Amino acid sequence: MLIYLFVLAPSLFTQPGAYQPFTLTDNLVHIITPALVIVDWLLFIPKGAIKPYDPLLWALIPYAYLAFAFTYSSAGGRFGGGTTVPYPFMDASVNGVGGVIAWIAGLTVALIGVGYVYYGLDRLLTRARPRPLPART
Repeated sequence: MLIYLFVLAPSLFTQPGAYQPFTLTDNLVHIITPALVIVDWLLFIPKGAIKPYDPLLWALIPYAYLAFAFTYSSAGGRFGGGTTVPYPFMDASVNGVGGVIAWIAGLTVALIGVGYVYYGLDRLLTRARPRPLPART
């Protein structure tokens, strides 16, 4: 959500094509759903369940999407607005291969960093959780 709002959406305004950011569908995918996932985690997920390696595993999901997007694009597929890639940072014809790799590396660091913020919050909320009183005998 943060990467979309502060990195991707501003660059989409300069991307050629018919893609329009901040439509209902776009907001549902990039803003509302991530916000609801955070609320779900805060309210319903038992704290202390996040493992130290989980943020690294979470990075695999965007990498699977990258693999799909690059495969689809190389097979001639088109994304929203008729573009060959779904996001401007993935466009090697504009950024060069090195630029695309640099973007992916930077976004990976940001994603894993945000994951470790969640891990830290999970640890803090675990400690802040009220402990049950000892049973009376």
